[in-house]
Amino acid sequence: MISWGDSSNIQNQRFTCDGRQHCSQMRSRAEAEFFNKSCPNTKMDGDRDGVPCENDSRF
Repeated sequence: MISWGDSSNIQNQRFTCDGRQHCSQMRSRAEAEFFNKSCPNTKMDGDRDGVPCENDSRF
């Protein structure tokens, strides 16, 4: 049986905090979630409910 473990750790390894802060700078929901959770000074969760870019229709 194959164990995939915590898929969020695998996904997080693809992204790096690089100073981007806004939804318009993200390429995917996963990237926005990583930045919102892991990087300082992001501006992607206006209502502070933990869900970034809720109003971005691209995701």
